[in-house]
Amino acid sequence: MRGSFPVDSAHVDRKREANMFKIEVEDGRGIWTDVRGADGAILTFAREDEARAKLAELYPVLVQMEKYGDPKRTRVIRILGVDDDWPQKPAEN
Repeated sequence: MRGSFPVDSAHVDRKREANMFKIEVEDGRGIWTDVRGADGAILTFAREDEARAKLAELYPVLVQMEKYGDPKRTRVIRILGVDDDWPQKPAEN
């Protein structure tokens, strides 16, 4: 069958679980920064819709302004996980 490849379902599940999301805000000068919690850690979310809900909660005015053509100042970013089966670079001595 053309275009059909065997798929390891455990590998697909690991990749799906490895996806995390974070939110970023632009400062008006083109600099994007991660949104952090009260503890100083970057806010991360397991699902994109959770990240978008938190973004709308923290920055409701910016999110609403984007709907009316204002320049984009907020975004949700997918954090790609590390694949365990990817060859590691050998350590330099």
